[in-house]
Amino acid sequence: METKKYEYIDSLRGIAILLVIMLHTQFIVVLSPAMSFFSSEIRSIIGTGFLGVNLFFLVSAFTLTMSHQRRQFEDHATLNFFIRRFFRIAPMYYLAIVYFSFSNYLGFDLSNLDLDNIPKKELFLNLIFANGFFPQYIHNYVPGGWSITVEFTFYALFPFLLSRIKSINGAFIFTFATLLFSTIADMIIRGYDPHQERFLRLYIIAQLPVFSLGILAYRVLTEKFSN
Repeated sequence: METKKYEYIDSLRGIAILLVIMLHTQFIVVLSPAMSFFSSEIRSIIGTGFLGVNLFFLVSAFTLTMSHQRRQFEDHATLNFFIRRFFRIAPMYYLAIVYFSFSNYLGFDLSNLDLDNIPKKELFLNLIFANGFFPQYIHNYVPGGWSITVEFTFYALFPFLLSRIKSINGAFIFTFATLLFSTIADMIIRGYDPHQERFLRLYIIAQLPVFSLGILAYRVLTEKFSN
């Protein structure tokens, strides 16, 4: 694939970043909340900034599929994939965990630390990227940490998925299957616990259709438009 095709990927990442920044303007407070200066129409537009994370997921699936095609025949391809993914994401996330441990639970007084203030289970689940499987922990400890858990869960599934999805038809079937699965899971969980609205919007099953669209987009681009 020609290098110039990476340009639109960077553009999509830039759009995703701008959307996320736009979303977070609603949390700015100086003399009063920033949102109080905007009309209801503008606030509604700002609220769509959450789609920036979805766009990141879609682009991630696209680029991972692209990379997989180049590296699939190298020695220890799957192990190398996991190592690359871990060191791309985990170090900065662990630094964030350290920062928010001090910020939220320990304070910054190193002479008077009380480690008992740290919620051990919550910390452990974030360290192993498993907090996204629990409604009470998915969005705690590190703000936005749910997206890291979702991304890592997709990484864990990715080698298996790409060993099965080898064509446009396969990618389309997978996309349809994830949409159906996420819809059924939503109805089951919502019926069991109607108070899990946020969890149902964030967890991996709800995001799988987004990742699947990234895989489908790559297959369409390479099989239909590269010839």
